[in-house]
Amino acid sequence: MNGIIRLLDTQFTKVNIESKSFDKGITDDLKSTLSYIPVFEGSDNSFIIKFEITLKNELFTLEVQSASHFETTESITEEFKNSNFPKINAPAIAYPYVRAFISNIMLSSGYNPLVLPSLNFVAISNKKQIEQ
Repeated sequence: MNGIIRLLDTQFTKVNIESKSFDKGITDDLKSTLSYIPVFEGSDNSFIIKFEITLKNELFTLEVQSASHFETTESITEEFKNSNFPKINAPAIAYPYVRAFISNIMLSSGYNPLVLPSLNFVAISNKKQIEQ
């Protein structure tokens, strides 16, 4: 695709916090799961990257789902759908917004700040290909 691709916005479709303690440090040792998927439906020139993130331990759970909306100036083809852009580049563009949201929601909710690590979406994509 030779057209312009841009991130329009990121919407958070689910945010769930459950805590069994008032300790601000409850979030210091969390296990995490992250998944994401490109979704092509509706318009011929837009797509969505959906993220699902869970951070938890025995006393705390944070679940976040988001949808990052991308727009293109050209129609999306099957070749584009199978390319690296929706699997690697678009998630790498959208993830910092999700990461910042989680950091802010934790701080605003009275917990210690939580900064998710940067991710290597190339390595994640390669691992998914090996597993298939």
